[in-house]
Amino acid sequence: MKFIFSGRFFVLLALGIVPLSLSWTVPFLGYGVVAYDMLLIGAAIADYLVSRNLPMEFRLKRTFSSRFAIGEKTSVSILIDNPSPHTFNIRLRDEYPPKMTLVESREA
Repeated sequence: MKFIFSGRFFVLLALGIVPLSLSWTVPFLGYGVVAYDMLLIGAAIADYLVSRNLPMEFRLKRTFSSRFAIGEKTSVSILIDNPSPHTFNIRLRDEYPPKMTLVESREA
């Protein structure tokens, strides 16, 4: 999965512009803004490195009742097992081929 900066990151980065605009009259504010931006970018890199690593015991399994065929109903189940003590917020998306039509709602 590629790395994407969030809206919160850009808001925090924009907040650094306010003291930067004042640094023309108070020169030491410029150093503070540079330190703030470095800290913000360091936090984004650390978040990327930490959030992409799932524990070894984390399991994701996709099962279906029969072979996929156009015109046939097939149940698809996704089992997520997290025996680790950590809580994860995940966004899961399972798509079907565009040529298949669904009889029931695809979200559960």
